[in-house]
Amino acid sequence: MWNGRTLKLTSHSFDNGALTGVCTECSYAAFLTWRDWGAPDLTTFNLFGSAVIRSSDGALLYGVMSAHTATAGQIYPPGGNLDPSDVGPTGLIDVRGAIARELEEETGLRLNDLVPDDLLIVFDGARISVAQVFDSNRSAEALRHDIIAHSMASEEKELADIRIIRSGIDLTDPNVASYARALGNHILR
Repeated sequence: MWNGRTLKLTSHSFDNGALTGVCTECSYAAFLTWRDWGAPDLTTFNLFGSAVIRSSDGALLYGVMSAHTATAGQIYPPGGNLDPSDVGPTGLIDVRGAIARELEEETGLRLNDLVPDDLLIVFDGARISVAQVFDSNRSAEALRHDIIAHSMASEEKELADIRIIRSGIDLTDPNVASYARALGNHILR
């Protein structure tokens, strides 16, 4: 499994819709240990970006993580942890750039394929998801087909499947990550 460098949020504040904080670099193995031990350091958070794709017919597309990934079987929007490449020359972290990178890596979609909509944030225990909603002019079935084809052709094959989320009922699967459930319920209401 990949053991590159990743960032964890070690202090933060959220005031008037603005998230500010400090991130610390660690190995992915150290991050997984922290996560698997139940995030014992209550001052540290997993800050990550999520790309919520909304089809022309109003459905959301969530990925089902492949068996070889650290989140095997979990269902959530394309996205991933921040890493040192997301830190700009001034020291600021480009979360939107990280979302665009993960969107393209996991789905093959690029920013010019989509129209950005709301930018949302979900506080979910030790996880904080910054989620960009993207609208597509393509149907959910067409997007699902192309995203699966992209994943199967990629070296990583991160996504085993794509779930089409049309209502809150589709979010009741216990494999849907709790932050992804909250996002879906908010967007689909």
